[in-house]
Amino acid sequence: MDGPIPVSVVIPARNAGATLAETLQSLQAQTHTAWDAIVVDDGSSDDTAEVVERFREGDARIRLLRREGEGVCAARNAGLALVRHDWLLFLDADDWIEPEMLARLTAESRSHPGCGVMACAWVRITPSGEPSKVEYRPFGPRPFLPTACACPFAIHAAIVRRDVVEAVGAFDPTLRTCEDWDLWQRIARRGTRFGWVPEPLARYRMRERSASNDGGRMLADGLRVIARGHRPDPRVPDPDPEFADGRPPGLEPHARFVFACWPAGLHLGSGSDPVPLLDALGGERCPVLDPDLVATSIFYAMPLPTCRQPADLAADWSRLAEPIETFLAALEAKSGAPRLARRVAIRLEALAAKHATCLPCRVGGALAIEVELTEAIQDVPLPAPIDRVRVNLTLEGEPLGALDLPAGEDRLPAEAIARAAARDYGWAILAAFLQRNDSGVAPLESALARALPRGAAAAAVARLSKKQLEWGTRVALRRRLAQELWSSDAGSTHRTAERGVVRLEVGGRLPSINAGAGPVRVELSIGGEPLEPLMLPRARIASARLRRVLLAAHDARLVAAVVRTAILERPLAGVPLRARLSEAALRRIPERSEGDPRPVRRASVLARGQRVLQRAWPALRRRAGRHAIAERVPILMYHSVSDAGPEGLEDYRVTPAALDDQLRLLRDQGYASIGLEEWRDAMTGRRLLRGRPIILTFDDGFRDFHTHAWPALRRHGFGAIVFLVTGEIGGVNAWDLPAFGEGLPLMDWAEVLALQEEGVTFGSHSVTHAPLTALSCAAMADEARRSRERLEHALSRSVTAFAYPYGDNDPVVRHVIGSAGYTYGLSCRPGPAGLYEPLLDLPRIEIAGGDTLEAFAAKVTSSGGDG
Repeated sequence: MDGPIPVSVVIPARNAGATLAETLQSLQAQTHTAWDAIVVDDGSSDDTAEVVERFREGDARIRLLRREGEGVCAARNAGLALVRHDWLLFLDADDWIEPEMLARLTAESRSHPGCGVMACAWVRITPSGEPSKVEYRPFGPRPFLPTACACPFAIHAAIVRRDVVEAVGAFDPTLRTCEDWDLWQRIARRGTRFGWVPEPLARYRMRERSASNDGGRMLADGLRVIARGHRPDPRVPDPDPEFADGRPPGLEPHARFVFACWPAGLHLGSGSDPVPLLDALGGERCPVLDPDLVATSIFYAMPLPTCRQPADLAADWSRLAEPIETFLAALEAKSGAPRLARRVAIRLEALAAKHATCLPCRVGGALAIEVELTEAIQDVPLPAPIDRVRVNLTLEGEPLGALDLPAGEDRLPAEAIARAAARDYGWAILAAFLQRNDSGVAPLESALARALPRGAAAAAVARLSKKQLEWGTRVALRRRLAQELWSSDAGSTHRTAERGVVRLEVGGRLPSINAGAGPVRVELSIGGEPLEPLMLPRARIASARLRRVLLAAHDARLVAAVVRTAILERPLAGVPLRARLSEAALRRIPERSEGDPRPVRRASVLARGQRVLQRAWPALRRRAGRHAIAERVPILMYHSVSDAGPEGLEDYRVTPAALDDQLRLLRDQGYASIGLEEWRDAMTGRRLLRGRPIILTFDDGFRDFHTHAWPALRRHGFGAIVFLVTGEIGGVNAWDLPAFGEGLPLMDWAEVLALQEEGVTFGSHSVTHAPLTALSCAAMADEARRSRERLEHALSRSVTAFAYPYGDNDPVVRHVIGSAGYTYGLSCRPGPAGLYEPLLDLPRIEIAGGDTLEAFAAKVTSSGGDG
């Protein structure tokens, strides 16, 4: 049907005279005018009805329905019975929407005709009118799974088809809170598709006496909704067969514990004791309780009862610290999660420091500071006992990003800040530098549009993901950087390798290499600072090819070194990059290779990158078509492989028969094992991986890997990486004993060495399997260092991979692990490993004991393992 899609708006109102006018005005301000509204006056004793009547006089789209006070659910259901249109918006009388909301959501619904719900982000507004945190929870292709655990969005942040609401019975009047969550959950259980618009188009007014701030009531109602989401729901006709029985019951305790932390945060924010709320959880335990979800729930709930901002919590931390500590201790005892209180406390302090606006700011053991990168970076003195520092970076006064760094004994060295800034933000800093020194730089989207076929450019750019845009930026920047660093004139100069080694300084003319016979070791320096040597198999290499090889091999490390040595701590504009590098080299070394004094011809970063992008996008698609690795590879995570084990660890135990079936499936589908080094080569562009690559990892080093897993892996032609807890070699999984009471045997050194001879790779899983965020930075470093030393001594080979126990890591942990000499850090963050992933934060796909073969196949293929 052509023309605008009409929307009926249902507005329950009880004593809403003070706010209802603003709500109705937001409707009248809509650019999409095809709407009507039903205001349901639910027994108001103020002038609510009079406000509606005044609006009705000039706008026939607004109607009034009077009822006795029966509650918000009954009021909405009454309004639903009178609506005229197929699409609905449920808007409360104290909230409002942005002028373009209905236009955006109806347009998206027309573009996605299969969607029954179309939602957007929303933002809370304080009583003084200040916007707070923008909230959105993208729900993916299976919205029932997240709605079984939490409410996906504010009720007025979505439009929904009327027939979808009526099919599940509308609102449940027995719920005083969480009634919208209950509705979305029932709708999602039917397999209804949800659409998403990322802009914050809905406004949520914060009120101290809001029903959503009643922690006790919300906990009781929310636990009912969670229970319904983990069982069959007779109120839902024709549920999607996948969700007919609800979310797996074994996952319910985790959902209940995480949700309980939200009302606990409300109690903490209002000054009430949250510990009694835990009684509602009964006697259940949850040893795998996620500290990130716990901290997030508590933190963002705390400011709501007093209608404050998250930024206000830092100044109030001295009052909050003790009741938070008391509640977390009770939560740890209730759940049985190891060292949970310390892990959550660190995350809460980090969140408060992250949101702090008055810097420097100390929050418990965290310190937040600000550093301007174009000025001299100074050592930061640290008051005791600071363990972590959040460094907010600015570039010419504009916010760039933030670093989370481990604190030293009494100071944070300036060199540590500079190195971390160049490592994490090198590409952005380089882009800013090049833009300041080249006025012809165009926006990335414009360059991409010009690189794509005419006529389809805008649509094609809109479809590019954030990671593809990042990739495109780096392609363009690399080409421009090469022009800045080296001139590469054909047949210009030649360098003969001495004893197979060539030493090059960045800057000047890049030579061709004549090395005679055998490989060449290229030692590259930037500003006198050496990079990792590069071995090249060819004896003769032309300068143009050498430049491409050096850029591909060093990539991010080259950019970080250039930024650190030549750009940081100086104004961005003025001195060309090559001159800066020459100055840095002269400061570091007494002599340097003669460079080319001629100036480099400047060109726009993205104009130079257009042709590269135009060639590269089709090439990436062709690679994918030949089953070559394009953007991602699945890294599978297993634990125990056995038919029996402690009760409660079933999800971490795969039977030998199930593993055999899974490996057979992988083999038949053409998957082949690769190692982390091969993946790193692919990430840096050194090598193209053919076929369907996959990485198989096993945590903890259980003896059943030797007896059950490895024979199956060999039989099907797969390799594996096993992560060992070095302090427990030959013992049992002592870290699980407090929660599960029964240990499983771990491999001894003789078994480990025998497996290494047969091709198994080993990595570190720490010394004690402690959750690292619960430790001080010094203790973290000790765990990482001692484990690596023990493994390298026993195995007589380098150990470069570390798997975080419990997947427990954050930027500080990753910094410590990298400083301890590890190249790779493997987490429990779900998802495929992409070409853009930080090497110290690689995600993995966890294979659970309850996974059917179909579920296993879905995990692998949805993670990108289909080539």
